[in-house]
Amino acid sequence: MLQNFPQNYDAFIQALTLEPKNAKLWYNQSMASRFTMRFGQALRDIERAI
Repeated sequence: MLQNFPQNYDAFIQALTLEPKNAKLWYNQSMASRFTMRFGQALRDIERAI
C-alpha cells in the first residue's frame, strides 16, 4: 500500500536467502522487480514462483 518498491525489493532479496523455496516470496519479489523497472528479473522471479 505504501508503494516503497525499492525497499521491498531489497527486503525480498533478504527473505529469499532464508526461504528460497517460498513461492509467495518469489511472486512478491517479481512484483517489486516489475515496479522498479527490472523487467527481466521480474520474469525470472515469476517463473521461479510458478
